[in-house]
Amino acid sequence: MTPPYGMFSNQSLEFSNKSLESSCGEVLDNIANTKWQQWFILDHLKIDEVYEARVSYAATTPTDFILAIFDYEEVAQILQPGKKAVLQEIEEVEHMLETTTKFLRIRAKYTGVSHIPGRELIPVRYNLVLETLYLGIPYQAYKVVLVILICCALGAFVLVPIAQSLVLQIREDKRAD
Repeated sequence: MTPPYGMFSNQSLEFSNKSLESSCGEVLDNIANTKWQQWFILDHLKIDEVYEARVSYAATTPTDFILAIFDYEEVAQILQPGKKAVLQEIEEVEHMLETTTKFLRIRAKYTGVSHIPGRELIPVRYNLVLETLYLGIPYQAYKVVLVILICCALGAFVLVPIAQSLVLQIREDKRAD
């Protein structure tokens, strides 16, 4: 799928649990008054599922990331504010494309304090992950949830009765003395 207006990154994020490595150095200039942003196309999303997009990056480059998801009309307003012709063009293209296609904008701002001049201009490398949420929990986190549930069950049904019997035994031993 070719993004409208040729203004977007050529990296399309088709739904999968894979990571994309990117760089804020590869940015779109002069869109929405910031140059530290990058756009991704989120294709083949399922309407009845909930997704989470997250960014991970090295803590050695303190950066604030702002992620926002847009549909076609919102993107047209950002790229060409007030232009009705663009909206009509988008409406014509939109019916041909899947309604499950969204656009993800990532903005980055260096928030560190450095004595090195120009440090805030160095690209920040990051990984972008798009995951499906099941009951509000990412699939990868279910292992942790399972371990927590096992520990709680073990504590409630094994350790608590053992501790309770030990306390009662010590209590009776003290009464016997």
